[in-house]
Amino acid sequence: MLEPRNDLMDSRKASLVKSTTSFIHDVYKDNSADVDAIIKSLYDCGYISISPPMQEPFIMHMMTINSMTHKGETIKLGNLRCNMKKLIASLPDVTTFAVSMVIDMTILKVCAALNLWRAFRNIASIEIDKVMAIIVIALWSNCTTMHTVELEKGFVYVNTLFKQQTGDDLAWDDYIEGIERLQKIGSVKLSDDGIWLCEWVNIQYK
Repeated sequence: MLEPRNDLMDSRKASLVKSTTSFIHDVYKDNSADVDAIIKSLYDCGYISISPPMQEPFIMHMMTINSMTHKGETIKLGNLRCNMKKLIASLPDVTTFAVSMVIDMTILKVCAALNLWRAFRNIASIEIDKVMAIIVIALWSNCTTMHTVELEKGFVYVNTLFKQQTGDDLAWDDYIEGIERLQKIGSVKLSDDGIWLCEWVNIQYK
């Protein structure tokens, strides 16, 4: 019977906290944020789900050295998944707020989620910023049931939210650049039909 390797799962959870702490403090430059609370909220809403690797127990018969059964060497990999749709569904309706701590925390949480998404795709060179978070929030809040948005309509949705939060218009080129960065980390895909939003990313680990 396979046994869960909770030690490996706990180690992976610790690496998620470390990655998020480094991103928020060193990249996002917010030393006041409660990283543990942010990570907890990502688990609670279902954005992060994790299962432990499984391993057969080591069995040794007490007769002779040659009678040992060599089990426990093969590990069934654990699964770690990020689900952006579940995260967005858990967020407050940012269109009902003016600039506030609620909005700041919402954007920070999405940035932290994108940082983990990027890490799961093993793409460290792509910068994660507030513009990307606003794009993700606006597009997911206005997409079809097939998770698609027309490129031009997407710009209207994103610019409306961006102007509401910053007081400025977002340039078309900055919108496209943000979309391209999201595409590089696998969060969206561009096609002739517009933008397709990727719901989840999954990795296996041990």
